[in-house]
Amino acid sequence: EKRMINEASETKEYLPIEGDTEFIQKALEFAYGSDTKKSLAGVQTLSGTGACRVGGAFLSNFISDKTSIYIPVPTWGNHWKIMSEAGLNTKPYRYYSRETNGLDYDGMIADLREAPDGSIILL
Repeated sequence: EKRMINEASETKEYLPIEGDTEFIQKALEFAYGSDTKKSLAGVQTLSGTGACRVGGAFLSNFISDKTSIYIPVPTWGNHWKIMSEAGLNTKPYRYYSRETNGLDYDGMIADLREAPDGSIILL
């Protein structure tokens, strides 16, 4: 707070609605490498739940009503509610095997192969 008050170069304005552009670009480069700048877009959100809500709302505004979002089982309990409340059709896909305490690779691949083209996959 003192730095913001004392330094004239520090802005006191809100960030734009998409967030801090430099931060977003660096986060995308960190996660996906520097080669993918043209094929990715990002926004800064309040939290993981906020990100899911913003993403769900965005998708529900720009995709067909018949498009489903496939959600891994198990996942965080709020993912189902967030995506349903955003107006998306939710469907499960296998992700975790309690028997092996690891990835259910065969189940996941089988479920995702059954998903229609254009489906959304929540990772």
